[in-house]
Amino acid sequence: MSGVPLAPQARIDLGAVLLLDAGANTPRVKSRLVGIVPGEFLVLQPLESRPGTMNSIVPGRAIRVRYLWGGRIFGFRCTSFGLSPAPRVLLFLSFPAEIEERNLRKHERVSCALPAALEHEGRTWSGRVLDLSVDGCLCALRTDSDEASLGVARIGVQVGLSLMVPGLEDGVSVRARVRNFAAEAGEARLGLSFESPSESASLAIAAFLDSVHE
Repeated sequence: MSGVPLAPQARIDLGAVLLLDAGANTPRVKSRLVGIVPGEFLVLQPLESRPGTMNSIVPGRAIRVRYLWGGRIFGFRCTSFGLSPAPRVLLFLSFPAEIEERNLRKHERVSCALPAALEHEGRTWSGRVLDLSVDGCLCALRTDSDEASLGVARIGVQVGLSLMVPGLEDGVSVRARVRNFAAEAGEARLGLSFESPSESASLAIAAFLDSVHE
């Protein structure tokens, strides 16, 4: 993992996924790093295809960028130089003047109330994530009865978790394993550990946790 240097203590890989935040309640934009001109600019390929997603990334706009490298999250601020529409859409950002490693302790949990859904063996339960960390969460599921939760509320069961993270219109999907559970009064609370989440999912979760601490 050599990576390309962006600063004395920060590197990045070409092809890395970056999460762009233009602030002012705009959706975060996922992009892939495809080029670097050191000291001048970065070239990104947006990974969003829905109309209007890039409307907030206008020339001169201040952008907050987060990315993962070596299992750690880094962040920097830069300025948008704008989009090049052909032969494919590319985004140009100013080269970062300073890069900061964000200190997210692996097991630190952040209280939240994020809409979520859990899937297991073709059945889906709706609920909410009550706390979240980079490696797991506590998920509360509404059930019609305690018996209805037994299929998923077993230690060691692997499940699919989808949760809505602020700023990401598509949400985040990860595989997880049940580590503990408790059921009471029509609600099952499951402690989940994430299993090999994708780079995109890990970045989205880390960026949300980072934004809570700012």
